[in-house]
Amino acid sequence: MNTFDIHLDQDNELKFKVVVEGTDEAVLKYQLVLETDRMNYSFPGHIDNEDICVVIPPLEKILKEGTYSTRLEVIVDDRIFTPLAMSTNAKKQIKVMAESVSRARVSAPSVTAAVINTSTKKPKLTKASKESTIRKQSLNLESLSEAQIRKLAKIIARRKLEGKKK
Repeated sequence: MNTFDIHLDQDNELKFKVVVEGTDEAVLKYQLVLETDRMNYSFPGHIDNEDICVVIPPLEKILKEGTYSTRLEVIVDDRIFTPLAMSTNAKKQIKVMAESVSRARVSAPSVTAAVINTSTKKPKLTKASKESTIRKQSLNLESLSEAQIRKLAKIIARRKLEGKKK
């Protein structure tokens, strides 16, 4: 048994080659019959360049996806002939949908700080307070300019000298 596919959500055009012998002036009619459990659906056919053309409209509101028995019927005068019987796979056409979603980019908070020294007196720091101050401060060397790195190097060298003198 032949099998063919139809899409439930669009028109389907089927073409068949049919040869009728033994009658010259008979009135010929063609129909495709699709059988379901509850009802049979019949679609008329017409001649198109020596082929029989049957258009099946969208059936998504009538049929579910599945396999159905189908037959092509040729009506000659008052007699029905079934030259072709087959199975039809009814399915929905594949659809791919996309939607753009734009979100505001969340930037990392930026923090800047500057040292403001309003007093000319240097505060006296004890060794314990110096260590706790040093532990609390951290620098990202990659974000410093060359001038800042030089100043930092001078400060470190000066502190090392002060530490050796004590």
